[in-house]
Amino acid sequence: MLASHEGNDSLEVDSASTAESTPELPCFDVSLEPPVADVHAEEPLDEHLVVRPLSELVFDEQSELIVEADDETSDRAVCPLHALASALRQDEPLTWLFAGIRPMGDDSIGDGRLTGEWFAEEWRAESGRSTDLVIDATWPQCTLALLKSHLKTRVVRHRPNVAFLFLDRSDASAGVEQLPQFERRLVAVLSVLSEIGTTAVLVQTPISVANDDIDAEIYFEAISGIARERDIPHLVLPSLSSRKAESPGRNAALFLCREVMRAF
Repeated sequence: MLASHEGNDSLEVDSASTAESTPELPCFDVSLEPPVADVHAEEPLDEHLVVRPLSELVFDEQSELIVEADDETSDRAVCPLHALASALRQDEPLTWLFAGIRPMGDDSIGDGRLTGEWFAEEWRAESGRSTDLVIDATWPQCTLALLKSHLKTRVVRHRPNVAFLFLDRSDASAGVEQLPQFERRLVAVLSVLSEIGTTAVLVQTPISVANDDIDAEIYFEAISGIARERDIPHLVLPSLSSRKAESPGRNAALFLCREVMRAF
């Protein structure tokens, strides 16, 4: 069980009871439509989780999604996701989970697909790991406080091997006065994931140079600092091109897949 001690932001996991209560992962249904983003819904129902076994995906072999893995800049010694190397060498299926803020954009560009769906397709094409499972548990307007509140139902119960936690500048809107509480919440979430054996990867949206948001920069640095202190992989998504229309979800998925491939 995941419990929160009243009066602080710590979390605890009862390993035995949580394992017993973990439900079977739902099978992917090809008729399942991606959830429609509702900006008024803080916590979508669990049946909206998109669970996609990679072996059931169909993709175009000539798709431009294919990413070259032999990039000259790929240096394993400085690879941000080097912590995944040992897991990637195992034959057992891995569970990849996406949680936190859902990258939003024009559905006409990305066909309404979630980041997890884009990642699943690209990951199968690049890695050949057809038995891996990808779960997209992101939702719109998700703050760290909301993620922490639903950590058990959205993340812990799936026992993922890797959890990509998407954070944007939403939490910074509370001001620097709330920064200490934000830091405690982030540490609590990371501690729980570490306890259940999940490798957490902090993923942030880029801060625009033209955006003079001091609070967002302060929160950004706080996340970076916690990642360094706890040796947590920390990635910043590339900015979308201003010259052509791009899907934020697709852009994030291709970037993450490229970084994971560097850890092979």
